[in-house]
Amino acid sequence: MSAMMQEDFDLDAQTLGSYGTVLHNLTQARKNRRRDPRAIRLSAVTKAILDLVENDEDATHNGNAPSASQVYAKCISALEGTLSSPSKSLSSPNGIADSLATQNALLELLNTTLAHVQPAALLRATVPVTSRVLRAIVSSIQSVESDGDLAAAAGETKDELGGVNAVLRACCTASARFLKRLPHDTDHNQVQQLYLSTIVGLWDDRRPKVRRAAQSAAMELLNDPSCHVVFRKVTHKYFHTTMARAQRKANSQNQDDSSSSAATASATTLIHVLPLLEKCIMKLDFEVLSKDVMELLALLFQQDATSAAFDFVAMVKVNKNNSNSHALLIQSLLSVVLQALDDDFLEDQTWENEKQPPQQRHNLLQDWSSRVLASLLTAKPALIFRAGSASDELLERGRSLYGRCVIASTRHVLRNQNRALATKLFPLSIQMVVLLSKPGNSSDEDGDDGDLEVANILFVDLTQLFRTSLVNFFKMSEHPDLQRCTKESLESISAVIRPEYQPCWSVALKSLVVYLEQVFVAGFALTPETQTALATCFNSLLNQHAGLRDGSPTQRSVEDAVSTLVQGAGLERTWSLVSWQNVASLGVPNDRAWILGTLRTAAMTAQPIAPRLAFFRGTILNVARSLDRLATNANVKKSESLFHRARVLDLWSLLPCFCQGPSDIAESMAPLTIILCKALKDARYPHLVFIIARGLGGLAESV
Repeated sequence: MSAMMQEDFDLDAQTLGSYGTVLHNLTQARKNRRRDPRAIRLSAVTKAILDLVENDEDATHNGNAPSASQVYAKCISALEGTLSSPSKSLSSPNGIADSLATQNALLELLNTTLAHVQPAALLRATVPVTSRVLRAIVSSIQSVESDGDLAAAAGETKDELGGVNAVLRACCTASARFLKRLPHDTDHNQVQQLYLSTIVGLWDDRRPKVRRAAQSAAMELLNDPSCHVVFRKVTHKYFHTTMARAQRKANSQNQDDSSSSAATASATTLIHVLPLLEKCIMKLDFEVLSKDVMELLALLFQQDATSAAFDFVAMVKVNKNNSNSHALLIQSLLSVVLQALDDDFLEDQTWENEKQPPQQRHNLLQDWSSRVLASLLTAKPALIFRAGSASDELLERGRSLYGRCVIASTRHVLRNQNRALATKLFPLSIQMVVLLSKPGNSSDEDGDDGDLEVANILFVDLTQLFRTSLVNFFKMSEHPDLQRCTKESLESISAVIRPEYQPCWSVALKSLVVYLEQVFVAGFALTPETQTALATCFNSLLNQHAGLRDGSPTQRSVEDAVSTLVQGAGLERTWSLVSWQNVASLGVPNDRAWILGTLRTAAMTAQPIAPRLAFFRGTILNVARSLDRLATNANVKKSESLFHRARVLDLWSLLPCFCQGPSDIAESMAPLTIILCKALKDARYPHLVFIIARGLGGLAESV
């Protein structure tokens, strides 16, 4: 064993150790915790329990150290004793605080001990007693909290780490560890009773730390591959019942506004427990619960649509807390949907019905994602997240989640075998994401920072969707509506060119050009109408450059978008989209001169496909010859002649880009060499010597 392995082994032994070492550490308050009253209490309680074990005549034999089973039994007895203490000691704040501190210490000792108790059959035999004690601890705290004065004086500590908060969290942990170690043949009713009372019952606790502890305890049980079947059944029934109740409240609120308080209470409960469903929905009956989630979302969307026609008086009367609860509930449900659609999450999950064939589970998820997308596209997010319906922060987060759900469900739909459905919904999905990302939706008069954050999130996700899913979708689709889908999708994403999207052009224009890139990379035959639409869209983007301040962030965003297309689709494809109308008679327009430099810089950085020297010779140099003729025209002013000659050099400067590993060097080099020799002798363009030398040098290195 190496020195490093030995060091790791010693560290593990010191950290875990035998049960005797664990007890020794508990009885010795560590140096950095000697002033912590909770550590002191734990040390004292541990010593007291050990004294009880050692004083028991049958506890030790031949001087052996106390076993974990003996300490476990004494802990349960001691906890039961704290519950049956004289009523006088529990009738004052000091008495309650002392009792809670003792219970917390005993529960910590119990949590440490449960992992060492052997055999597990011993735990099964003590289920009635242990279950009764743990359930009684929770119920006793609830009775104390019913007395407001006592609860205020002794129930909580300022740091929320002691008092009632600590006891409930320790009780959740103890229940989970106890239940996890029970054999599968343990009585189901007893297991269910303990799980419901000490874990499920605290999922909706008013204290966030207690809620998280209870939900973490449930996840610990559900994540166990050999978990008891009761846990999944009870958890599924709880969520199914809770969402059914929320649906009834939402229906009644649609018909009767007087039920808003009950609906708010139901919404609060769901807001508290949905983070757990977000983590475990795949471990339950996904088919039923996913349907429940979408039905409840549909009802909430319907409420927003029917209550959107507020006048000023009605808006003033809206309860802000109720509005925020409503927005939070929608967000919580959208978070569940988003998590269920996340590819990484799906790969890591164990489905509730493992006997179900993988293909059947895949089809189930695909069908559900299609329904999710259809529901989101038919809803009206402009009304759901309208300004004033909740705080701006909630509305921005809601729009972000809504858009991410649209993108995630679209990803699954694009993989669906139903190509007709995919070609129909894909353009609508892009349109919805672009709408949600539009700056200026916030009611904040100080700025659009929140809107820009939403746009940044959604356009980055949309770009990722294009990169990962579009090529396969285009290649696998032979549907007759594919050309229509491509054109309509282009119309949807090209909306980002409009001036109102300028604040988020740095990410929005990248989504646009990545879409163009993927259309080219897919390689399917485009109709002339679609090709014209692609060129029109790209030239509309190029036209924005002239109206922007030189060097401004928005102008750089346009230039970066062109560079992205060159590096993703190639210089030839990008050139084919640029409109060079009347270049032979009028030359390169002044507002298009920047394009040549941008093309050169981007192409020298990276190109996805090997360039062709024939394209440079037959296309680029033809434009250069036209400009050269304009420059030598006697009717052209000297300034114009100099401008045309500068563009000739810009076009020739593209030569090194085509000399980086060209695909047609064998057949195209000879005719190009003749042209290069003539160009080297042209005294009007001395700079061509350096350009040609650089191109030939790059060609020599790439061959």
